[in-house]
Amino acid sequence: RRALLWASWHNGLSGRTARQFIDNLSGEMHMQERT
Repeated sequence: RRALLWASWHNGLSGRTARQFIDNLSGEMHMQERT
């Protein structure tokens, strides 16, 4: 569900958009680990 919302905000369902979502999610998880 979160990936679909991301895609709607960031120009569609492409491989590049999927990669950007994964990179963003990874960054968010890393930041949560540090706090």
